[in-house]
Amino acid sequence: VQLCIVHQVRNSLSYVSYKDRKAVAADLKKIYKSADDRGD
Repeated sequence: VQLCIVHQVRNSLSYVSYKDRKAVAADLKKIYKSADDRGD
């Protein structure tokens, strides 16, 4: 199943405790941004 990045992030955050969500969301954004910047 192919999901857009927004849905992947939301799904991932559903497994993270509420107090850690901001930090995890920031890290996920870095990961997906670096994947977009590969130049493929």
